[in-house]
Amino acid sequence: MVLCLCATSIQREKSHNESIKHYVSFHSGHIPIWAFFDVLTFGEFNMLSTRLEKTCLGEWFKYIVDNRPMTKSLLYIDAHAKSLPSFFQTVQLLRNASAHNSRIYGKRFVYNPSIKLENSYWTFYERKSFQLSITEVSKQIHSLFTGLMIMRFFFACMSEKKIEKWNKFVYKLKCHISKTKFVNLGGYLGFPDNWFTLLNIETKN
Repeated sequence: MVLCLCATSIQREKSHNESIKHYVSFHSGHIPIWAFFDVLTFGEFNMLSTRLEKTCLGEWFKYIVDNRPMTKSLLYIDAHAKSLPSFFQTVQLLRNASAHNSRIYGKRFVYNPSIKLENSYWTFYERKSFQLSITEVSKQIHSLFTGLMIMRFFFACMSEKKIEKWNKFVYKLKCHISKTKFVNLGGYLGFPDNWFTLLNIETKN
């Protein structure tokens, strides 16, 4: 079903998208992933990622992690190839909530990124009176902060300009929070005491 939806989108684009037309006509329909991302909706792209072969996901993940040109920051999240589909879904759901002006403050998000208790994300996680219980970890996984950590994971693998843009966003977020006294960073916002350090991406200078 997913492949049929993707094929329909490709056929629809073929008539007026020169890059798609080129790959269909001269490369037997072997279309690079970046071209798929330009054609498919975010949801369709995410569904496609769940149907990719393990070897394909593995090579893709290795490329993402190994080609971090400007960062010396830890990724914190010890992700693996199987994590990518759940990471994509996390970004999609967070993006949709923002794009459609849905409630974000204190919301319990339905995403469930592949994060385990022994993951380095929790090792570096600091919070007063925080207990690494299954209940608390479950609450944290569905928080706004965890969604931002997943976004950080992808930005940390991007170019210097993209990383700079992300760090500016994190700094503005810090300034906004400091000026808004009623914001409760706990609960389903899930922000730990060292949230700024965790979200900021340290670059090579």
